[in-house]
Amino acid sequence: MPSLFVWVKPAFVKGMPVDHTWVTTYDSGVTMYITLPDAQAHGEHYWFCKGLFHPLGVSNTYPDGRILQVPFLPGSSCLVQFDNPGAGGTVFTYGLDGVCHQVSNQVLFPTGATVVSAKGYRLSSGIFGTYGRRKDDWQVKRNQCQVKPLILRPRHRPMSLLYSRARYFLGGDSDTPRRLELLVRALHIDIDNIGYAPRRPNESVVSRVASLNARISSFLEAVVEVSPEDQVVQHLLGVEPGEVVNLIDPELFVFPNPESRPML
Repeated sequence: MPSLFVWVKPAFVKGMPVDHTWVTTYDSGVTMYITLPDAQAHGEHYWFCKGLFHPLGVSNTYPDGRILQVPFLPGSSCLVQFDNPGAGGTVFTYGLDGVCHQVSNQVLFPTGATVVSAKGYRLSSGIFGTYGRRKDDWQVKRNQCQVKPLILRPRHRPMSLLYSRARYFLGGDSDTPRRLELLVRALHIDIDNIGYAPRRPNESVVSRVASLNARISSFLEAVVEVSPEDQVVQHLLGVEPGEVVNLIDPELFVFPNPESRPML
């Protein structure tokens, strides 16, 4: 059976390490292709996952940067189009609907696997969920592609994945999950307010992304206040208290049309 290979590469050199993830139909540790046309010429395919083309993965933990090899099951290429740099499944706007981790999970959805081993994944999934914020669009897409997961996972609606994690970790008697839910909902509103705002004269992508990352940092500070125990924030989001975090990569962000803001 053909396989899918999932790769990581550090996205930042400053602050908390965050891995970019992408998916291929080939093992680049065995056969490396320098460009997408080169891979296509050999009958192979590449899911950009809202990123760039990378000939090789890079990791200090995993040989060749490969974190997963799973069966290539029907549906992956319908859920997220391969060989298309702009394709992101239902992560329509990078940094607002989700990041590369959520797109990679959509590609892997038929297998039930996720990129849980990627650095920064607990943080990205705690904020954007497993498959991104566009839950209704994601359900529609799954129905259109007639794809069901190999492994059934519990649904987290209407509450967030962060809420469900906190309930599991802290138990049902704690009030912290509810308080965290309020924080993540406020974060989502602010992410949209910042991200979909009309572009100011001479405003750069770097400054817009800096504002988004700053809001995420303030969210983490609020999480620490709600759950002052170090182990809570570390377990739920994989972040050390006070750690600098740059989750959204300015190289991958594109100013969205303000009119495309979803009604969530």
